[in-house]
Amino acid sequence: MPDGFSGAPPEALTTPATRAVEITASASAFNATRGIHCSVAETITVEFVDSPTAVDLVVAAGATYPYRIVKVTTGTGVVALY
Repeated sequence: MPDGFSGAPPEALTTPATRAVEITASASAFNATRGIHCSVAETITVEFVDSPTAVDLVVAAGATYPYRIVKVTTGTGVVALY
């Protein structure tokens, strides 16, 4: 999937998101995020933009994380920020 932020300077990734999309856990990849917001406290399984290896992350409800991910295979209440 394309990474629309690959050439952006790091400071550009700290500005507020301008779009949000709910993520449904699946085996399908999506465009790399600027970050994610989680509405459920749980363990999610994700793949990061530069690594094809899935990892488990413990997330807190109501928290926003600067994670650049391209896939969520396990988890609910995750919103992609762009």
